[in-house]
Amino acid sequence: MTSIHARAAAALGALSAWTLAGAVSAGYTELWNANPPAENHWFYFDSTDPNDNGDVPLTWTASGGAAPAPSGYAAADLGDATSWTPTGAGNFFLAYTYDSWHRIDLATDPRVYIALRDGGGLGLGGGLLRFWIGEYDDPDGAGGDAAILAFYYYDRVLTYGAADWVVNAIDTAGGQWVEFANQGGRPVANLLTHPQQWGFGLFGGGDNLTGTLALDNYGVPVPAPLPLIALGLAGLGLARRRG
Repeated sequence: MTSIHARAAAALGALSAWTLAGAVSAGYTELWNANPPAENHWFYFDSTDPNDNGDVPLTWTASGGAAPAPSGYAAADLGDATSWTPTGAGNFFLAYTYDSWHRIDLATDPRVYIALRDGGGLGLGGGLLRFWIGEYDDPDGAGGDAAILAFYYYDRVLTYGAADWVVNAIDTAGGQWVEFANQGGRPVANLLTHPQQWGFGLFGGGDNLTGTLALDNYGVPVPAPLPLIALGLAGLGLARRRG
């Protein structure tokens, strides 16, 4: 099978586990400030891309990102994004990476932070932005046995600023995971420690996606004065609440 996820198990790269002062204590943080490669092995999926099984690197801009400085950021081109057939129509993988590049452990630290804004002309086609994790394994490729896969999104809708950055904060310890694709795969509880692939997606979208979605500061708690959208968090105290 040729798809973005077919290469996940074999992808090679250095694991990134450095910690920014004040950031999530035991996790990966991404500021998209360094260059090269500035997108730092983050992708969006375009099934028409002939170069790398649909893995298209996010674009990078050196300035205009969320604090702290230097303020680069990454962006996904929704006009080129396509859904991935094994996980159903209307599901778009807009910004994702692999465990072989960037390792997270939601069982140890369930907190997720991401700053989002409209990168220009953004149209979601009626879909909702969410955080997801998953795995895909197709060792014998096309013509062999069916691939094994399991994908889940967390049931909190992410939001973005029209002109300013909005920091989304999620506490995944609430366990509100929704399965959106499973073919002989593992339950979500078995994927929380070092998920094979993970990121941000659009679910329930149509085919009329437009513009770009800008992302910054994965894993970085809100730096004042940016607005905070607490999704499963009671403010900055990280006290859980029922949704």
